[in-house]
Amino acid sequence: MTTIDPKQLLLTAQHAVSSAALHVNENLHRREESLSTDAHDIKLALDVECQALIETCIHESFPEHAILGEEGATPKLDMPYEWIIDPIDGTVNFSHGFPYWCSSVAVQYNGKTIAGAVYAPETNELFSATISEPACCNGVAIQAAQRPHLADAMVLTGMNKQRIYTDQPAFSTFSSLANQAQKIRISGAAALDLCHVAAGKCDAFLEYGLYVWDFAAAGLIAQQAGAIFTLHPDLAVPHRAAVLCANQDLHTELELLWKEGIPHA
Repeated sequence: MTTIDPKQLLLTAQHAVSSAALHVNENLHRREESLSTDAHDIKLALDVECQALIETCIHESFPEHAILGEEGATPKLDMPYEWIIDPIDGTVNFSHGFPYWCSSVAVQYNGKTIAGAVYAPETNELFSATISEPACCNGVAIQAAQRPHLADAMVLTGMNKQRIYTDQPAFSTFSSLANQAQKIRISGAAALDLCHVAAGKCDAFLEYGLYVWDFAAAGLIAQQAGAIFTLHPDLAVPHRAAVLCANQDLHTELELLWKEGIPHA
């Protein structure tokens, strides 16, 4: 198979996230229309509709490519290209009207992310990157902050809803992090958190039990903005991993603390 220019893939990713956001904005009156709920999460009708819309955008340009998304997948078979979709990252935020959510689309080639776009409609920020170009926000290059010390850093994190972590060391990690960092913040949309690390609006991000659609696009964007992006795969659950992202100095300072919160790390 002939390889595809990552710039061409990125154009499709950008079109897809923008189309999904337009659909959401046209249906804000349906923000609470749910298909299912549990104790800590919700699946919205708009989640499913936006994934279908994104899949249509992708298959219009690349009909043979595989897709893996939060709301389902198409078979990968022997296809080296696979698109990774999170139609609404920060679903609970969105359903409550809290303006911190985004749409995320990445494309991987043989398992490596080579292009990605994340769009935050509430702030009209389109973050993007390819494996061969710097990260941008609305077409302007961005760079991760270079604060070297955790005591001066604002760190974004999250509390994963999976029960597997409820009695694990992750909670002591959050306690230590709160004591050592200048501030920690929990905002509820991992992809957008990673993009804000990329843009230098915060200094680091760590979380446990994220899925690949939470971080595929934004992780590439952070890397291409100069941050170190590290995964620790969860061998028990496909597509799930612990994530750490920061500049080199902070990454070194945070890595041991982060690993202490990973089961069996």
